[in-house]
Amino acid sequence: MSELSKVDIYRQIDVLRQSLLDLTMRNQLLNFRPRTMTVEVKDAELAEIYDRLVLKQTKTKLLQFIPRGEAVLSSFEEDEEDTNSEKKENEILTSTDDEGMSDGESEFGVDKNIKISDLSLKTDEDVFNDDQAMMSGEIDEELSENVSKDIPSNSDNAISPDLSEDSSPPDNSVEELTGEQTSLLWESPPLDQDTLEKNKEIFLSTDLTPTELQRRLFYINQRARSVMEEQGYNILYLAIGFLKWKEENGSNGFREAPLLLIPVELERKRVKGSFKLRWTGEDIITNISLQAKLVDNGVEIPDFEMPRTKEGVDEYLNQITESISHEKGWEVIPKVFLGFFSFTKFVMYKDLDPESWPEDMPLEENPLIKSIFDPSEEEFGVGFQEDQVDAKLSSENVYHVLDADSSQISVIEEAKRGRDLVVEGPPGTGKSQTIVNLIAELLALGNTVLFVSEKMAALEVVKGRLDRVGLGEFCLELHSKKSNKKDVLEKLEHVLRNPK
Repeated sequence: MSELSKVDIYRQIDVLRQSLLDLTMRNQLLNFRPRTMTVEVKDAELAEIYDRLVLKQTKTKLLQFIPRGEAVLSSFEEDEEDTNSEKKENEILTSTDDEGMSDGESEFGVDKNIKISDLSLKTDEDVFNDDQAMMSGEIDEELSENVSKDIPSNSDNAISPDLSEDSSPPDNSVEELTGEQTSLLWESPPLDQDTLEKNKEIFLSTDLTPTELQRRLFYINQRARSVMEEQGYNILYLAIGFLKWKEENGSNGFREAPLLLIPVELERKRVKGSFKLRWTGEDIITNISLQAKLVDNGVEIPDFEMPRTKEGVDEYLNQITESISHEKGWEVIPKVFLGFFSFTKFVMYKDLDPESWPEDMPLEENPLIKSIFDPSEEEFGVGFQEDQVDAKLSSENVYHVLDADSSQISVIEEAKRGRDLVVEGPPGTGKSQTIVNLIAELLALGNTVLFVSEKMAALEVVKGRLDRVGLGEFCLELHSKKSNKKDVLEKLEHVLRNPK
């Protein structure tokens, strides 16, 4: 490859990389605005939160949000299930039919005759109808705008999104939707002051009422779980430390952008229990969008290296303070917010950085990259034909574990020969079945297979079929909650200790 063509490839790749980043002010990572799907932590000590959430996290002492002016259920709840609460959780919610609505239907299109235990499904399908935005990897702004319209709120101090009057639900929408029994979701018994004082380091103060706090955390948890189950990645983060900044021209005034994002999850054991905050174990993320945007201002935001002591957080923020010292009015603000942020495209952005590739295998020498940017005139000829299956294949050289027709077999044989191909077919034509057979064939030949899917359901279907034919032990799952370092290392240890 000539030097000129190499430079041209790098230039085109850089254009593609930049298109993966949303550097407009619609991006919550550049222009963060509190919404009804966020919770602010008041009077936050950033280093202490990092210490308790990341460095000293235990199963018995998880961080917990508390409302303003009073405390909620202790972090030291008993692990036993509350049978009365479980019974109440499964009671049917009913309310008076809305005027002009059919039985079981509300003005928001949500079935009233549902169980609280079913709210995960109903909420995901009817209230948070923005899966397409998440699937496309669009930045958090669109997600926030869509879901915030449907988050019910009756708190005078709730943070309101920028919505028109006709698109915003009434303040008492939840009460009208589910009736008085909604109190099961929003109530938490008070915590005595002695326990609060003794364990104050695990509590995160907010400026929300008890009802509003529980309501927000409930819907935040539902949305985060929905995306994890359907798409296989986490969107819930605790943002610690914000940068007050403005664009180079300064025409639109100052913005605020998060600096560090800790991947977290919410959990609670019982319906009337409080929500706990847990670090997922995944890497803490530096705001990549902000790093790219501030290049225009000549400001460099360093990567966060996850220090082993809490002092490392202060040192990191001090580095940023020093790097922005020449910018008038810029400052690091000790704010903390729980909210949604999408990083699905940022992984691709980093992966396409030529400097991230090893010297002995540069990006421009990758066969797929070469075929895209420097297409060859070579003709590959006719592929494996369906009518040649019986003539060209011997049964002793076939390692299918599921039934396959001639069209599926021809696809498998093409892939075994190292051909790049795209296979299309409507639902029900056996694509996942073909994938399972292809994995089995390649395993028999001593190859390693990476199976990637945008949909979580596709991964689960293939893994389930591999389990049923006895090949599940050969799989290392690197998605959703199964991708944290601890679980991956445990799986590797299991394989090394139990070789097949």
